[in-house]
Amino acid sequence: MPENPKRGGALVERPALLASPSSCGYVDAGALEMYCERHGDGPPVVLLHGAFGTIESCFANLLPELARYFEVIAVELQGHGRTRDVDRPLTYEGMAADTAALLGALKVPRVHVAGYSMGGAVGLQMALDRRELVDQLVCFGGASFDPSGIYPEYMAAFESFDPHQLDGSRWHAAYRRVAPDPDAWTSLVAKVMSSIVPGSRRGPGNVSRRCRCQRC
Repeated sequence: MPENPKRGGALVERPALLASPSSCGYVDAGALEMYCERHGDGPPVVLLHGAFGTIESCFANLLPELARYFEVIAVELQGHGRTRDVDRPLTYEGMAADTAALLGALKVPRVHVAGYSMGGAVGLQMALDRRELVDQLVCFGGASFDPSGIYPEYMAAFESFDPHQLDGSRWHAAYRRVAPDPDAWTSLVAKVMSSIVPGSRRGPGNVSRRCRCQRC
């Protein structure tokens, strides 16, 4: 993996919050090219960010601590951060398969997995689908894997959600700093809200909900 990955002829920007990785770049995960960084040395642990997140926005403080004891393989999932979106629904199954394919390409046979929020659900899905790859799994930050236990009034709040509600947030700013197509933010928010948030996950047949505003 190259140390200074190029995408569209421009160097990927990395805020100075994290130490330089031992390697970073794009890995062919079959369905997409997935951005990945490796930090530290020791037993491998895959770090999976939350919805709308990037490596920096979710793990600026945690990653350096983990890298003292582990080789951290930090990835950015479909449509997030430096990893471009592809023409398919955003599902836990798809993102878990991408992560498994990345590990195969890196020739890493077995890992610990630490997932924050959406990343925790992706890690759980990978443990279910590819149990031979996962040693220990840690989910934190409120991973929501199955909406059946969520209060109905909480799920109903997402029905009228405007994808532009997150414009200008720290998640938006973090995305714009590193994304190859910063203008794809609203599409990502709409896709997450229609495919991943509690109550809207419909499995392999789900489709992204289009923004209903007049600005897109």
